[in-house]
Amino acid sequence: MTNPETGYEKAHRQAEQIFREVFSARGMNVREGQIRLCHAMLDTLFGRDVALCDAGVGLGKTYAYLVACILWKLQKPHPMQRPVVISTASITLQNAILEEYIPFLSDALIQNGYIREPICAVLRKGKERFVCDVRLLIRQKQISARGKRFRKRATMLGEAKQCLDLDRLPNLPHYERRLICVPSHCGRSCIAHTDCRYRQYLKASNGPSVTIQVCNHNYLLADTAHRQNGWTPLLKDYQALVIDEAHKLPETVRQMNTRRICSAELLAYEKMLTAGHCGLSAQKLRAVTREFLAAFAPPETKAERAIPLKQTKVGTAALQHLDKAIGEILKQRPEAMPRGLRGKLSAVQQLIPLFLGTDSTFVRYLTWHRETGGIGVELCAVPFDLPKCLFSALWDEQKPAILTSRTLAAGEDFSHAEKRMGLDRGTPLRTLKVLSPFDYKKNCMLYFPESRRCKSEPEEERIARKEGTGVQEYIQQMPDGRTRIQREVEGGSVTIYFSEKDDEDTLEKVKSMIMDAYAERKHREGKPSNSGPQ
Repeated sequence: MTNPETGYEKAHRQAEQIFREVFSARGMNVREGQIRLCHAMLDTLFGRDVALCDAGVGLGKTYAYLVACILWKLQKPHPMQRPVVISTASITLQNAILEEYIPFLSDALIQNGYIREPICAVLRKGKERFVCDVRLLIRQKQISARGKRFRKRATMLGEAKQCLDLDRLPNLPHYERRLICVPSHCGRSCIAHTDCRYRQYLKASNGPSVTIQVCNHNYLLADTAHRQNGWTPLLKDYQALVIDEAHKLPETVRQMNTRRICSAELLAYEKMLTAGHCGLSAQKLRAVTREFLAAFAPPETKAERAIPLKQTKVGTAALQHLDKAIGEILKQRPEAMPRGLRGKLSAVQQLIPLFLGTDSTFVRYLTWHRETGGIGVELCAVPFDLPKCLFSALWDEQKPAILTSRTLAAGEDFSHAEKRMGLDRGTPLRTLKVLSPFDYKKNCMLYFPESRRCKSEPEEERIARKEGTGVQEYIQQMPDGRTRIQREVEGGSVTIYFSEKDDEDTLEKVKSMIMDAYAERKHREGKPSNSGPQ
């Protein structure tokens, strides 16, 4: 008598069938590395661990984690099934997951009896990326009153009436986006609350049928901040996490955890006070903002855009005066101030002691940037131990997680990625590296126009080989001192570094020659070339 098949065994068996039979019947190649990756991801999910998966370009890691998540979810009792979150760093990948990968996978699994209903996936992002119907109507009336000169703008706003997602309207000016997006404070008192398209989107995104939530790294970290502070979560409660393009996560953590006092924001608050008929308060804030700008103005001898922040008498006095002025402004009655401004000024006031003190857990620095009317100043403070912030935000809850990218390992060593991700603090961790299936030496080409080469330099000095490392490096020195580098790595990608001065014609020639070579190779192999080079 044989033992009954467990859910773990069934999921692994179905993974083999999907990649070897279902996908291949639809014209996809069987890639052993992709199957191996999917099995490792299933082990991670069933073991409630965290996995670092370094997957080569073209391996098919997106289908690997989608299949793993769906099969793992199917083995859970229905009451225990909750969504999976997939976080990426780019809008392009988010759109591909929602519009290409998931529809293809859903159709394949339904036709072969693995699931009965289509996979329900939703895109989650900030409210400022969606259209507010009331604000759109107001703006349309303003534009229509300006006559035929604004006919093009009126057409763009008409498209927004049919499209809730502002990212689907790339031609809409940023100024118009700000005027018609969902405001930061959107309450039940709104006259369109019951028929609001954004409210309907939120309701559907939190519905019981949602299987996958797709978001970017910033939204994921904002959701964890809401949960840590006891606020309403941004994402529906989920049971597993997939982080694609994971190499960009530490930089997102740094951005999200940096505290800033920005001169541009102070000037914006002063304008809000003026518009709200708080003239005296506006004068106070304007005066201390000018003092702030003068105290932290960039020295003429400094060429850097960012330097460590040093406490000076002038700087300390400017921050103390700013603290005092904000305190006096906040003494006003709440109804006398513009809506939402009190919280913003309070947030600035709470940051001032951070830049006046000597807290060793933060790194403080000063940055400058050009803005309308002059030079803007930012005081920045970033936690010294960012991996600790990442650990407390994501890994402390001990939910299963899969982190995947092409650049997580150096050789077979994941220690650097583990340290940057905060995964070296006792988190149950699995690692796997799978090389790309593509033969880059045969399938990739880099073209340097003869007219741009340095004729006086011998060929042997332009080509440097790194023996024993599988790396071949091509170095070309340009006549004006610029350098172009191309590296070929077995199982890795080819990277081309171009100078900012490179003209567009040269770049177009490179693209054209690569596409022509790809089409010619596909023609010889008897395959269509409409998909482009991988």
